[in-house]
Amino acid sequence: MKLNPRSSVIELKSIGEQMGLDPIHFTMRDDICDIPKGSKNVIINLSDNPLNGTHWTCCRITDSVLYWDSFGLVCPTELLDYAKKNNKKIYYNIKQIQNINHGYCGAYCLLALYCMQHNKDVEDFGLKPIRSFPPI
Repeated sequence: MKLNPRSSVIELKSIGEQMGLDPIHFTMRDDICDIPKGSKNVIINLSDNPLNGTHWTCCRITDSVLYWDSFGLVCPTELLDYAKKNNKKIYYNIKQIQNINHGYCGAYCLLALYCMQHNKDVEDFGLKPIRSFPPI
């Protein structure tokens, strides 16, 4: 499997299939509210412009939402809104593992989804709960 530093949806989808991941739903930040019911693996581009993506992040949706960003940043408010609307607790990682000047955020997302899909312990994966939601 070869991955480019700035991965496309086609590349990520193909490699995710080769890794045996559950189907991945890809979305832009402003379309998070439209994640189809039943989606488990979601890769989110934090750009609002589909022609000019910026940074891939991901989440695993089950009874809760596990959000993961290789920069260790809190999830976008759109995902907070999604979780609240669907009555799900949300967790996010706090550890930065990617240099801000390097690519491969898509590869990190695939690795994170693989770990989450295979039930790696939430705390071992560096996730912590968001204790309250901001006002909508």
